[in-house]
Amino acid sequence: MYQFRDLELARSPTVETRPADAVSYNGHWLDDEILEFKTISVSGRDDFTRSINLAELSSDGAQYLSSRFTDKKIEVKFWLNCNNATQYENAISKIKSILYPPEKKIKFNDEQSYYYIGTVDSFSLDNPLYDTTGKISFTISNPYKLSEIKKIEGTGTTITISDSELQYPNLPSILKFIPTAGGANISINNVKQHKSISAKVAYSSGNEIIFDFKKLEFYVNKVSHLIDIDLSSNIGDFYIADGDTITTNITGKYELDYEVKRL
Repeated sequence: MYQFRDLELARSPTVETRPADAVSYNGHWLDDEILEFKTISVSGRDDFTRSINLAELSSDGAQYLSSRFTDKKIEVKFWLNCNNATQYENAISKIKSILYPPEKKIKFNDEQSYYYIGTVDSFSLDNPLYDTTGKISFTISNPYKLSEIKKIEGTGTTITISDSELQYPNLPSILKFIPTAGGANISINNVKQHKSISAKVAYSSGNEIIFDFKKLEFYVNKVSHLIDIDLSSNIGDFYIADGDTITTNITGKYELDYEVKRL
């Protein structure tokens, strides 16, 4: 793609020519859309911080109780090269409009199969000049990077999960069934993860059954039956990982939608 500026031919970056760690925020590749912008470096992508909850002991040391991964920071250093005030103001205005909305997908050119969810917490220029470097700082609320949605489809009462990228137990997005026979109760088990879901609800052949783990919802034939799920069920933490086998008493077609998460 070519653009004319000041009667000179300028080539916009492409997937092949943009920097390896060029950043995309909310679907906008800054190096592509802003000709004056060039990514220099990115830091923090592989960092993580774990908050550990300990109980002091009367003897030496402490007892481990729990831990959690906290949010993380990613910083993008860039070069902004403008020739005049108008070009500078237009470039800055465009950058700010792209970075304005919070909690959006962040991708990098060298790993486009994964994304982060984050918010820009600061944007700064190192010098008040037309030709200057600067920094964009992102707060990543979810410390994991996520893949786009993957699907496992088939028929029968056993769902086998075989995905070497699924290294950490993760909550799936959707588990869907289209039964070929009716029933009076539903049972789903992941023995390896010690997770199960059960519900006393009648369904007929062809009635779509959906577990929406992100919304904590359960539908039969498009009607919510969340109240019918047994209180001991793991709908809020029905984790899956590579090598798991999910069994069910529902005969028919199934579809499991999930994202891979990685540190």
